[in-house]
Order: sequence, then C-alpha cells, then structure tokens
Amino acid sequence: MNNATLLFAHLTDAELVQQTLAGKRSCFEVLVRRHCHMLYRVARVYSFSHFEAEDLVLDCLCSARESLAGYRKPLTFRTWLVRFIIYQALGQKALAKIGGSAASPAEMRISQNFDAPLRYTEPAQAFLSQFFALPTAMRSAYLLLDIEGFSYQEAAFLLGTGESSVRERHRKARMRLKTVSRTAQYPELFPFGSEDCERVVRRLLCLQEPGYALPAGAPGH
Repeated sequence: MNNATLLFAHLTDAELVQQTLAGKRSCFEVLVRRHCHMLYRVARVYSFSHFEAEDLVLDCLCSARESLAGYRKPLTFRTWLVRFIIYQALGQKALAKIGGSAASPAEMRISQNFDAPLRYTEPAQAFLSQFFALPTAMRSAYLLLDIEGFSYQEAAFLLGTGESSVRERHRKARMRLKTVSRTAQYPELFPFGSEDCERVVRRLLCLQEPGYALPAGAPGH
C-alpha cells in the first residue's frame, strides 16, 4: 500500500466513493484492498477456480469503477459490489454452458496445485469438502450470512429471492455442516493474501491507465 493510499484508509466506503468521483484515484485503490478478499470468496462459492475467481474480481472492479456514479445510499457499498460479482458469476456460468468453454488441462493442473489439500489444516479440509457438497444456493446463503455478515434482507436482495427462501437455504446449509468442525477460520479455505490483492490492484491500473506498466518482477508482471 503506497503513502497516498494510506492517507485515505480511515475514510468510510461512502466517503471513499465520493473522493474517487472527485478524481482521487487512490481512494478507489483503498476500496479495492478493503473488499477484494470478500469478492474473491464470493467468486469461489460459485465454483470458480483461484485464477478464474481473480479474473472475475478484476472484471467486477472494472465494472464497478465505470458505474461508480450510479452508486446510491442506503445500499451499502459492499452490498453494491457483491451484487456486481454475483451477476457476473452467474453470467459467466451461463456463457460457459452455452459455449462449452473449459479450462485447458494445463490450467486445470495449475489450479489444482494451487488449491492442493496441503494448503489447509485438517479441519479446514473437512469443512471445504462438506461445503462444496452443498448446492450453490446453500453455499451462497451460508457465505453471505455466516461469513460476510449480511442480513437476511440483504442476502435476499443479492440472491434475487425472498427472505423466507434465504432462511430455508441457510438452515439447510447449517444442518448439513453441523458435523464438521466450525472452529476452522473460513478465510483460510480461500486464501487471498496481500500479494494477491496487490496483483489485482496492479492489473486494474494497467487496464485503467494505458501508460501504466507493472514493475519488473512484480506480482502479476
């Protein structure tokens, strides 16, 4: 994180949006660093691999930046962001079904190695296995409510369904996961550290500023 970004780290999301629209680019970088891990987790819940999820996060942030003037309260900024990535995740899945696109064998091997069980503790492995055995609707409800802390009303809005449906999906997800240790820290299941986040920021800058070049040897170079 650079010095300019540190100056704005204390601002709320709404204040950062206002400053970004006023021309302070570093304020959007703060928003990216603040929320990219959450967006990454949402993408993974929709069965995207690590590398696919990172690309989806980047697409989401590009769309959000272009549409930032349309953000309005009382919707929280993170709810607004998650709505973007869910719509894009569902759209990507639909396109993949129509076009029959799939990752190459080499890409699949890289992704499988990245997500190898050795990256996780034994309780986390057990949780991950049970978690991905759930239908997507249950996974997304569990993530939004138990991990990200959204309300039932917000989750219903994000998932495009009624609160009663979200409550039922959440109840069923908890029931199926009750035999698995919940002491494991959920973010551990989808690691996305500061280096990953910085790579997303750099890629975003490359797309938004044609004259910007990644430093030699930098992540994502």
